[in-house]
Amino acid sequence: MGSSGGDSSSYPTESEKLMLASQTRLTKNQVSNWFINARVRLWKPMIEEMYREEFGESSENMDPSLASSSVGREGNSDQADD
Repeated sequence: MGSSGGDSSSYPTESEKLMLASQTRLTKNQVSNWFINARVRLWKPMIEEMYREEFGESSENMDPSLASSSVGREGNSDQADD
């Protein structure tokens, strides 16, 4: 779909969004949001798998966005002890 650069199958043109909106009785905004959400659904598992490969299976439940600040250089937590 589309030729707006990048992965053309996940980035429809404005005219394609309008055509899809008309065919599905959705708004153009709803069609755009569907494509945004679909890209997230596709990318999130790939990113999580890359994270597991990089940091090991033991950190499976850790949020990758928090990993860089959760452990200090010597393995101590950055948070103060209670």
